[in-house]
Amino acid sequence: YMEALDYQKKALDIQRKNLPADHPELIGTFNHLGRIYNQLGEYGQALEYIMMAMNIGEKILPPNHLDLASSYRNLANTYSSLGDHRKALDYSLKALEIYEIVFSPNHLNTATAYADIGFIYGDLGDYSKALAYLKRAFSIFEAVLPEGDPTIEDTIEGIKKYIWMQRIIEDRERLSNPNPASYSFDSSD
Repeated sequence: YMEALDYQKKALDIQRKNLPADHPELIGTFNHLGRIYNQLGEYGQALEYIMMAMNIGEKILPPNHLDLASSYRNLANTYSSLGDHRKALDYSLKALEIYEIVFSPNHLNTATAYADIGFIYGDLGDYSKALAYLKRAFSIFEAVLPEGDPTIEDTIEGIKKYIWMQRIIEDRERLSNPNPASYSFDSSD
């Protein structure tokens, strides 16, 4: 990642010398730098660069532009890495809105957004929503990816995990809220 970081920083230096501060080319470079910093675990730096990309994009691009979706998705990934799943969800939903407009409902990017949202809902403990999004993603992945693709396998594992988690919660609720009407008492003792 360090070599990629060096190249992106050099590209940014060249772009800053030759382009206006709100040029669309900067959006991609800022997003790339943000992703690299996220991978390196430097989340503050990641957020700084991705926010710069998003701010330029929101200023100069149409609201359904894919560069904005990339910024939103990158922010979601970084906030998820930081454990701020609410912010991650907000940005993932924004990215999904764009993907649903730009791509067909069965596009791989749309499915990936569904899966991202499903896993975030799982992190938030909302297993029914997690399952709904993951099942939607799975149906698309199954149609567009080759059999045995790791993305399909990861989605299946997520579905299994959240079914299991949801059952545990339901069992706990049943045990903590027993229905006395269902008990039978034998009064002949």
